[in-house]
Amino acid sequence: SIAALDLGTGQPAAQLTNAHDTAVSCITMLDEQVMASGDDDGVIKIWDLRQHKCSHTLSEHEDFIADIQLGPDGRTMLCAGGDGYLSVWNRKSGKLTAMSDQLDDELLSLQVLKGGRKVLC
Repeated sequence: SIAALDLGTGQPAAQLTNAHDTAVSCITMLDEQVMASGDDDGVIKIWDLRQHKCSHTLSEHEDFIADIQLGPDGRTMLCAGGDGYLSVWNRKSGKLTAMSDQLDDELLSLQVLKGGRKVLC
C-alpha cells in the first residue's frame, strides 16, 4: 500500500491499497496529480491521483528501484535500479526511451546535472 499521511494529525489522508505486489522502495511526485512509485521487483508504476489508479506499469528493471526523478524537460522520468541500470521513460506514454549499459554496482540514487545533459548515479 501507499498512504498519504496528514502531518498535523499523523492520520491517513488517502491510501492506494495493493499498489504493488512487493514492497514499495521509492515514491516521487511528477506533478500535483501524478506520482511514480518503484518496488523491490523493479516495477515502476505511474499513478493518476485524481482517479486513484495506475496509468502505466513499467517493467524493464530486474531488481529494486532505488530512485525516480523527473527530468528537467518535465516529459521524461529517470529511474535508478539495483540491477545497475538507469532507465529513461516518457512519463505520459510510459514508453522506454533509453537504457544505460549495465554497471557492476547497484544504482542507489541519481541527480540530473548540466541543465539535463548529464546524470550522476
